[in-house]
Amino acid sequence: MNKHKGTILLVDDEVHVFDTFLERAEREGYLVLPFDDAHRAIEEISNGLQYRLALLDLSIADVSGIEVARASKRYNSDAIVVCI
Repeated sequence: MNKHKGTILLVDDEVHVFDTFLERAEREGYLVLPFDDAHRAIEEISNGLQYRLALLDLSIADVSGIEVARASKRYNSDAIVVCI
């Protein structure tokens, strides 16, 4: 079983952000949970998805990143949330 340094939730609808961040974070030993759909991210968060850090795009096409941040703090209150 792989031991990761930590788990990062990434919610962004720009593919180049995904690719760049995923590559770097995974190379450094982090597990990245990427979502390009904020509704889906909120659904998974409310179903108990666990992560230590959430990186959220404020201008996601379908839902504001603020809504994802609210869900994150409600269901995973120990997570650090960063809105970009």
